[in-house]
Amino acid sequence: MKPNNEKTRNKPTGTVDRSCDVQDRRGDAFVRLCRVMDRLLGPDGCPWDAAQSPATLRPYIIEEAYEVLEAIDSGDHGKICEELGDLLLQVVFQAHLHARLDSFDIADVASGIGDKLVRRHPHVFANTQVVSEEGLHRQWDEIKRAEQLKRGEQNDILAGIPGSLPALQRAQKILTRTRRAGATGPAENLPQRLPEIHHELQRALAEK
Repeated sequence: MKPNNEKTRNKPTGTVDRSCDVQDRRGDAFVRLCRVMDRLLGPDGCPWDAAQSPATLRPYIIEEAYEVLEAIDSGDHGKICEELGDLLLQVVFQAHLHARLDSFDIADVASGIGDKLVRRHPHVFANTQVVSEEGLHRQWDEIKRAEQLKRGEQNDILAGIPGSLPALQRAQKILTRTRRAGATGPAENLPQRLPEIHHELQRALAEK
């Protein structure tokens, strides 16, 4: 019996039609990955995997992230796909280890970022209208500040900038946050924070 090629007959060469089964493929593939991880960490799994902790996996997260960047720079789609898989493994691995600690699991991770994306994009998922990139940044910062206040956190323009970032990246992040805080307000504590911001920039550049 000949296969039904109706869906792909008019597709350009080299493309793959995933429009009908993409949801099933994504779900099945991700569930399989989680089950593989369960097996690796199970009683009859891999001793090396079972001996790991969130802390021992830290270097691999950085390594895999840089390998993704290198693959993107190469333009090799196959390599990008492979390296993204290696990075995804680190996310799933971390989540499974935390599940063993009764902290959270991969479903919490996926649900959390999904909820955050919906909250941070009301111009897509609600009726808010934004007409410029500056407006998008302002909206994002305002929502983020509201989330911080709800969690009882201080409204700090430097909050969330990892100290482990490479020096120049950290300096760029600080400058971007400072500029946006001054442009999008409220930034009542910005003048008081300028010496600290200057110190952070000096420290970042000194580590270059």
